[in-house]
Amino acid sequence: MGLKPEITVQLGKETSWGTRVDPTVRLAGVEDVNIKATNEFEKVDALRGDLYPGHRTILKRTGGEGKIAGLVNYEEAPYIAEELFHIDSDNPDTDMAWSWSAPGESSDIPDPRICTLVRENGTQIHSLSGATLKTLTVTFEEGNAIKYDAEYFGADIATDILATASDFGDVTFVMADQVVLYIDPGSDTVGTTGVSDLAFSAELTINTNRDGKRHLGDLAPSNYREHVWDGQLKLKMELSAVSAAYVEALLAATADAPKYNVRLKASSGTYVYQWDFGGALMEPPEIFTYEDDVEVVELTLEGIYTSGMSNWLAHEIVNAGTALK
Repeated sequence: MGLKPEITVQLGKETSWGTRVDPTVRLAGVEDVNIKATNEFEKVDALRGDLYPGHRTILKRTGGEGKIAGLVNYEEAPYIAEELFHIDSDNPDTDMAWSWSAPGESSDIPDPRICTLVRENGTQIHSLSGATLKTLTVTFEEGNAIKYDAEYFGADIATDILATASDFGDVTFVMADQVVLYIDPGSDTVGTTGVSDLAFSAELTINTNRDGKRHLGDLAPSNYREHVWDGQLKLKMELSAVSAAYVEALLAATADAPKYNVRLKASSGTYVYQWDFGGALMEPPEIFTYEDDVEVVELTLEGIYTSGMSNWLAHEIVNAGTALK
């Protein structure tokens, strides 16, 4: 019998997409992991002169999916960031600051970290090769650690016996009490206007829309393909003159939807975990909802280029500068 606490989640950096490697790091703070085969079979409905539901099946394609969900920590957050954006060429062995931005021009096509994702429970070992990050959700909620939910697709799933990775070491979890929210007009510099004593939660979702490359001659995908990214930021705030003004701006719009630059910045000492998001307020919110008898404003921003950011998404991490494995 396998128990959930016995499960470990490990990652190894691949140099060739879909070529399985031994894991090099065992992640801390993981609350959930799942690996699933996406093999597709089809039943052949041949005319055989009988009433049986079928006699044969065919395998059309193979592949896999994976998911990791857990608590964000400053030390290991660059693993997920590199899987989303690109491998940082300035790997901070001495430089503690990491920074990324979403691709904009065709020359900005990212080169993300591709992994072998390993799930082990002490007896069974399953690995997803070519694990490519497709969707990332980061949740900020008052009174809790910041959480992430990363969804992957990959080449295939195997039960290989792989080496066991070591722990990253002591980590510092990112907590909600460390977070400061900034909201500025889309034409202004992000991170200018702090908004305190207002937000209850925030949920940032980034969808890369990546998928596997498949051609004649392929059973499994041969690589991955980039597409246009999109994203969404949901904010839940207490009703006040400040938060109500965002709703009034949407209701008063006669042409373009109101655009805002939002920064969610957590810091602990010299450590920083920060997201910048440029979005348009396009979905009229309900006026107003309640939570524990408190009036609440719920805003949904759709990712869009803003002049104040010259992009729509950026990410920064500052930690002790430990090189990734």
